Amino acid sequence: MFWRSQPLYRVLGIAWGSFGLLHFAYHATHLGHMSARDGIAQLIVLTVAALLGIAIAIPARSKVSAG
Repeated sequence: MFWRSQPLYRVLGIAWGSFGLLHFAYHATHLGHMSARDGIAQLIVLTVAALLGIAIAIPARSKVSAG
C-alpha cells in the first residue's frame, strides 16, 4: 500500500524538516518585536517541529533476529 510505504514517509519527512528549518531560520532572525521569553519559547517549538520532520525522514532500522 502506497500510503504506508517507507519512501513516502521519507519524502514527507524531508519536506517537513526542510520547511521546519527554513521556518526556524526566518523566525530566529525576526525576534525583535517579542519579549525574550516569547522568543525562546517560539524557537524551542520550531526546533522540535523541525526535528520531528527530520526524524520521520530517517529510515527505520531493520530488526536482526538472533539465530
